[in-house]
Amino acid sequence: MRTIMIMGAFAIASTLGMPFALYLANKLSWHAPFLLVGSLGVVFVPFLVLYLPKMDSHIQANTSNGASHKLEVIRNVIKNPL
Repeated sequence: MRTIMIMGAFAIASTLGMPFALYLANKLSWHAPFLLVGSLGVVFVPFLVLYLPKMDSHIQANTSNGASHKLEVIRNVIKNPL
């Protein structure tokens, strides 16, 4: 269900976002869509940082071995032909 919502949001953003950006550029300036996106980022990013859960459990689970574990991971990647 979550994947459908995300894909729907991308479809709506690309379908409505471009005409709205062109409308803003036509009415105000070509800078307006960029300023709008930047302003929305300044407003929403602090809330996203506060309320979205951290997704670093895969990193924390593998840090017990330290640097030797990181080198082992790199060796495994290089050895794997795929």
